[in-house]
Amino acid sequence: MISMRLHSKLWICAVILAVFLLSGCGLSLAGDVTPPPNYREPTDAPVEPTRAQTANLQTVFPLVPPDPAQGEAIYTEKCLPCHGVKGMGDGPQAGNLPNPAAPIGSAELARKSRPVDWYNLVTNGNLDKFMPGFTESLNERQRWDVVAYALSLSTTNDDVEKGKVAYQENCAACHGKSGQGDGAQAASLTKKPAAWAKDQAALARLSADDIVEVITGELEGHPSLGDQLDDTQRYQVTAFVRSLSFANPSQPAEAALSGNSASATKPAAESPTQQATGESVSSTEQKMTVAGQVTNGTQGSNAADNLKVDLRAFNGMEPAFDQTTFTDSDGAYRFEDVPLDQNYVYYTQVDSDGLVFNSDILHGEDINGPVAELPIQIYETATDASVLRADRMHVFFDFSQPGVIQVVNLFIISNPSDRVVIAEPRDKPVLEFEIPEGATNLQFQDGVLGDGRYVQTENGFGETQAVVPGTGRYQLLYAYEMPYTNQLEIGFKTPLPV
Repeated sequence: MISMRLHSKLWICAVILAVFLLSGCGLSLAGDVTPPPNYREPTDAPVEPTRAQTANLQTVFPLVPPDPAQGEAIYTEKCLPCHGVKGMGDGPQAGNLPNPAAPIGSAELARKSRPVDWYNLVTNGNLDKFMPGFTESLNERQRWDVVAYALSLSTTNDDVEKGKVAYQENCAACHGKSGQGDGAQAASLTKKPAAWAKDQAALARLSADDIVEVITGELEGHPSLGDQLDDTQRYQVTAFVRSLSFANPSQPAEAALSGNSASATKPAAESPTQQATGESVSSTEQKMTVAGQVTNGTQGSNAADNLKVDLRAFNGMEPAFDQTTFTDSDGAYRFEDVPLDQNYVYYTQVDSDGLVFNSDILHGEDINGPVAELPIQIYETATDASVLRADRMHVFFDFSQPGVIQVVNLFIISNPSDRVVIAEPRDKPVLEFEIPEGATNLQFQDGVLGDGRYVQTENGFGETQAVVPGTGRYQLLYAYEMPYTNQLEIGFKTPLPV
């Protein structure tokens, strides 16, 4: 039984930090608490992923060039209170945080950071550092816009202009004047030069330090310009190269869709038949083998034989193709002649006993050999929820609305057993959570009451999602409101010892 007595005079100092975190820094109940892992938690039925689910399977790279000008307004509203005007971690609310806000405007930090990592952080947040996610309050394009602006904080317009001059003198002959990969010498090269202005995904995966390594020839396949450019000039060139992937101030970002942005349009050959069969989009595209072992992590279980395995590939947010096979008597599976594309992401999944188990996600650019291994771990089920362990429980209070207190609860739960904990029947709760009498406006991080996952119970609500083995893999964030004047006592039972 958790019991808390709140009094305005006694609790104002204790809860003021939570008020800043929940309202000042824009914590949304609908935003992700931590980055979604490559493993998708088991569901009650294998279904074709929706657009939103597909987006969670991999990073969604920009469909149009990010616009730092648009990102500035978002940054001012969402990020400045903690990170500060220039991104040095000195915002007006930074002093109230338990951890220092990251100095994203410092060149030292920004040069080491990949845009894709910052995008994922904006998307998913980082609870340990009290960084909220913005999945619901910002769409994908807005998140890339604010990342583009954040990256600009560590450079100056003068750096970009000087970088442009050095780029035109040393890089344009191969990469083209505007980074299209169409320089005068491009056709004579055995390896096609990178088209920085076109390939959003490739540039988003490179930090400034990574691009400098390309410039200095430390990465294979690129001549060294170390003698022509000093260290300052290399980072100036890097700043200009990065700017090539941003929206042109004189041209709306939408216009890029009809221009040269290769990642902004789906391949013309991506027909439904090719998506379903995995046929080659190009007669010259590379092939690979995807293989793996399906193992049952439950002690004493049978071999994972004759299980259907689905291989799925995505190009950005769009399905590229899928293929199906079955495991052999030892639980092994194999897909031959799989199209290999560095822009694709691949994963495999198995349906076992009505639950879906996924492999890790594999990016095409990370595949080096002829065989890509994607093992899958499955488990048997159990209905005894007493094996579960509540590792942490966080409670936040928001007093920003007169006469009302919002109570936000976060449970982080582990399953130390070797079985997936489910309810029987499956539509019944695995865990039941009690909320205090008089509570209203119950909200959830990723659903609503009555949506199939969350069900009404006599004293609160129940959660029907299966809990897979592992540490801290189950997280539940919910909130409710209580009437409040000067004091309030809140008491409720927790489903597990905390």
